[in-house]
Formats: sequence, structure tokens, C-alpha cells
Amino acid sequence: MSLPTENNDRPDQGPADTATLQMVDGTKGFGGEPVLRDMQLRLNQGETLVILGRSGSGKTVLLKCLVGLMKLDEGSVLIQGQDLGSADSKALNQIRKKLGFLFQGAAIYDSLSVRENLEFHIHRQLQIQDDAEVESLVMKVLQDVGLEEAIGKMPSELSGGMRKRLGLARALVSKPDLMLYDEPTTGLDPVTSQEISRLIRDTQSARGVASLVVTHDMRCAQTTADRIIVLRDGAACAEGTYAELESSSDADIKAFFS
Repeated sequence: MSLPTENNDRPDQGPADTATLQMVDGTKGFGGEPVLRDMQLRLNQGETLVILGRSGSGKTVLLKCLVGLMKLDEGSVLIQGQDLGSADSKALNQIRKKLGFLFQGAAIYDSLSVRENLEFHIHRQLQIQDDAEVESLVMKVLQDVGLEEAIGKMPSELSGGMRKRLGLARALVSKPDLMLYDEPTTGLDPVTSQEISRLIRDTQSARGVASLVVTHDMRCAQTTADRIIVLRDGAACAEGTYAELESSSDADIKAFFS
């Protein structure tokens, strides 16, 4: 299995101008201890890339650096060709409007109903005030995630899987170019986890967005990934499709599939 830095001629990489998200030579450390080491990452439009790694491998730090919540010590992150490191706060906010996030906890407001959670996001983030337009957006995105019958419910009345669907609906309502998923199946039972994984796959297929999924859930990786990058000690140690990595002779890589 070749390393990502040796994989520049892979046919699925595409030309440079198709990249939605890139990290080049990304290095980040704390207290002199490296967390990311010369990280290379490329995500093309319409592709789902899974970042796979054990706890402590650098997945969370990688995700925060990719969206500008942390700054790299060395290297660069580019979103649609725009360098986050050189962007001021105004430019960074504009870049983030192109992004959709599904956090581990779904990041929804418990004091607002399903409808109100979406309406609040539409009013504040999209600056849309027309009632008819807001209603249309709410109903469309709830249909997309299969949650339209729960429109009047409070978050406390929702199952874990339904809360994830609401979090995804809120992320999708702004029609992002790039979706980022942070451990999207954590805390869910196996059946619900697979439902969310299929929803991620179907969302990418229907909308053609670029998607990055950070996970340690192998079934999620198998269902969603076009490509997988495996992190080990803050570096990309292998890259390929699920089938390619499953047949790897590397003991550490094989351990994920056992």
C-alpha cells in the first residue's frame, strides 16, 4: 500500500483546479509534541474522503485546522483555492459560509423545536426573512433527511438518530459546497449508525458536494468513502479505497478490519 505522498498519479485525484479542500505539509504541535506531521490531504468536488484513525491519532486537531479553528504551525489549508492562513476574520467567515458541519452532538438548540432550529439558522446565517421562502427551505431539507413528520417536536422528543438528522438538516439548509462530519455515528446503535451512514452517502450523491468524514467506525467508512486516509501518530500512513486498505499487508492497517 503506497503512502499518500507517493500517490500523486492516482486517477481519482483529478486536476488541481478540482480540489475543494487541500492541506499541504500540515504540521501542528503542542508543548513541543507534534500532533500533525507533514500532513497531505486533498478532497475533490463530488467526492467523499474518510479520515480514519484511533483515538489520539490527530483526527480532531486535523479537523479543527481544516476549518480554521486552529492554525497550523507550518503548511497551509486551502478551501476552493483560498488560503485560510492568510485570510482575515471577515474573509474566514465568508469561507465558512461554504461549509456545513455535523458535529458529534449534532449542535442543536434544545429549547427550540425542529422547525424553530432550522428557522433560526436560516434567519441568522442566511439572512432570509421572507416567510414563504423560509417555509420552503425548511420543508425541503426535512424531506431530504426524512424528518418532515417531526417538524413540531422538541429535541428532547427525538431519538439519537433523529437528532443527527436534524443536525444534518441544519447544515444542509445553507447549501454548502463542503460537508464535514465529526464522528457522525458515535453513540448510536448499529442499525441507526448504518442509517446515518447511508444518509451521508445519499446526500453526497444527490447534492454533489465534497464530503469529509472523520470517524473510527469501520462500517461508516465502508458505506461512505470513495477514498480513505489512515492517520497514525499525526501522519497519513496509508491511502486508498476500502477494498485496497482491507487487503493491506501492514499489520496496523489490517487491525482496523479485523
